[in-house]
Amino acid sequence: MASPILHIKDSYYFEIPKFMWRCDYRTKAEFPAVWIKNDPQYRDYEAGKLLEELKSISGLAMPPAEELLADYRHWRDADHAQFGRPLHAYLESQADWLKSRLSDESFRGQWEAITRRVSGPATIEAFRKEGAISWSADRIQGYNRELSGKVLIPQPFGELRNFYERESGFCLSKFMIVEVLVFLLLTVVFSRIAQKIASGDAPRGRLWNFLEAMLLFVRDEIARKAIHDHHDHDHHDEHHGQGQHGQGHHEPKHVAAHGDSALVRPHAADRFVPLLWTFFFFILGCNLMGMLPWLGAPTGTFSVTVALAIGTISCSVVFGMLQFGFFGFWLNQIPTMELPLVMAIVLKPGIFLIEVLGFCIKHGVLAIRLLANMVAGHLVLLAIMEIAFGHEGARSSIWPLTAVLSVVGATLFSCLELFVAFLQAYVFTLLSALFIGAATSRH
Repeated sequence: MASPILHIKDSYYFEIPKFMWRCDYRTKAEFPAVWIKNDPQYRDYEAGKLLEELKSISGLAMPPAEELLADYRHWRDADHAQFGRPLHAYLESQADWLKSRLSDESFRGQWEAITRRVSGPATIEAFRKEGAISWSADRIQGYNRELSGKVLIPQPFGELRNFYERESGFCLSKFMIVEVLVFLLLTVVFSRIAQKIASGDAPRGRLWNFLEAMLLFVRDEIARKAIHDHHDHDHHDEHHGQGQHGQGHHEPKHVAAHGDSALVRPHAADRFVPLLWTFFFFILGCNLMGMLPWLGAPTGTFSVTVALAIGTISCSVVFGMLQFGFFGFWLNQIPTMELPLVMAIVLKPGIFLIEVLGFCIKHGVLAIRLLANMVAGHLVLLAIMEIAFGHEGARSSIWPLTAVLSVVGATLFSCLELFVAFLQAYVFTLLSALFIGAATSRH
């Protein structure tokens, strides 16, 4: 049940060095319920309880209990995906005699009541107190060794199947907590900076200057350059026409005369800047968390990057429809082209389908690009360290040289990962701005 790939796979515990969190349970009753549920002896104990319940159902023709248990154990141990699965999961997927009865609504209700009762907390407590079933000292020692270094996350709103899968309800994972931590850090830091800026004080200190420079960079170099300002172009066309007729010189668009800030007209991209700021600093914070020991980068999971991409596509669709209307937004996906009516009827429906498909694909690629770049870096680091500290590497006669080279290589690659953390936050924000700009501009 230990994670084979640290810092990449999400889990419901934090992994720290074993000496910092040692487990010293003495009996099976002291172990966490989620661990007991995956013990083979408990699974057999629960299976026996289920078979006793099934025997009380009249008219249920099922094979002998010994045969069912033997088939269940083989199914459970044959594939890692079935490890720790209960008997009722095996029967629902493999037993034809049960599938035929589950079509009956009354029997299905009875079956669901039995499985809930058998797989509930009461069965775990009964197993803990069952004196006839004891764990050997070697088993307890091995379990303690496996659990040492794993800080389990309390689950008040749900139930776990194991350390990586949810059974029911809402369960808190490691990356969820890391994301909340990033959110709280950003909220505290930028709230304080906003208060200082609102007071009119000049920027002081490296952190304040650095963050303000990053904010201005996202606004000026990403948002305003990627998102089209319709008013600017219309205004430019008017001025250009007047200039051709010699009708005078005009003031720059974004400069207020005599310092009157009321004359400064905001850029059309400015309404999207808060979203782009949030994307940039949240992704950057999550990426940097992957550089810290025992945390990991939430952006290395598909669910997080997909959620970020959904934010981009939702913004594109909503503001595109506000700009052009519902039908106008979708018709705007077809590039403007002068075609005879006969050709337009034939070509434009196909072009529309291709453009809409491309619209969806590019937002999907937005999620995959961030995921792939973050996971790739962690995999390379894992491979470098495995050369020296894996089982075969530790037995090599040139282990000292290999270990030194691996540590140096991992350190240099970590510096590259630090650069990639900033780069991927920039790339995601830039592409989001480009997609939003394309959705709110006429093609």
